[in-house]
Amino acid sequence: MRSVLVCLLCGFSFACVSFGQSRKDIRKNSIRSCTETMLSYCDGKEHVWTESIIKYDKDGNVVEEISYESDGSLRDKKTFRYHSTGKVLEELNYGREGVLESKTTFSYDDDGEKLSEKRFSGSGEIIEWVKYDVNKLGQRISESYYDSEGKLLRKSVISYDTNGLRKEKKNYTSSDKLLSVKRYNFKTSTKD
Repeated sequence: MRSVLVCLLCGFSFACVSFGQSRKDIRKNSIRSCTETMLSYCDGKEHVWTESIIKYDKDGNVVEEISYESDGSLRDKKTFRYHSTGKVLEELNYGREGVLESKTTFSYDDDGEKLSEKRFSGSGEIIEWVKYDVNKLGQRISESYYDSEGKLLRKSVISYDTNGLRKEKKNYTSSDKLLSVKRYNFKTSTKD
């Protein structure tokens, strides 16, 4: 199956992938929405549908994302609310029926580093929350995941090399049993 993604921006047609556009470009070009149209060919038949519609505020932030199935029915919808600094404060997720399924709120420190995320059900009950810790350099050094009762579920510890690049992320159970380790190996260019 051959697919082509066509993005219609503010009445002008451009071949693009919308997630490839930076906030700066969105703002600079006064873009308010992007419609992603999917054109697919299967068994010699052409099928065209709107895959998603993305709406932006004047600062280039995504304020709404609506995704559709190939039959045109709603897949999901997300809305976002931002702080004046451009950081996401709230994300609302709606399901196929257009009913609120979950809400996530975000908090930040004075330097703009994320301190926590709280995930709520559609009815407003807390599902899970994540607490982030950062070092003096603003690097995230730990993530702690809690259930609705505040009980620790799991945690991650992140370490960095001498250049400030992420070295590894170790994931633990609530009882400090090591679950997994993700290592990061950055290759730098060298001059011959």
